[in-house]
Amino acid sequence: MIFNSIVLCAVPGQPRITHLSDMQSTSLVVNWEAPTVENGVLKNYQLQWIHNNTYKTRIITGHLTQPMRALITGLGKHHHWPR
Repeated sequence: MIFNSIVLCAVPGQPRITHLSDMQSTSLVVNWEAPTVENGVLKNYQLQWIHNNTYKTRIITGHLTQPMRALITGLGKHHHWPR
């Protein structure tokens, strides 16, 4: 007898951006918390933003535990970040 089991995983809840740090003229660090509802195993995060009317995406994989942060570079100079 063969018994197959399929586990369906739903989309996780959204992570929560807690703050921006290390803000420079062309870069910043995004800090976030994991979703409160994971619905399975998290394999990556996708950070998305718009720069010069172009959508940018960065895939974060690997060690996905708290605290989570990512450096975003290549942003336009002379941008004034909110404080």
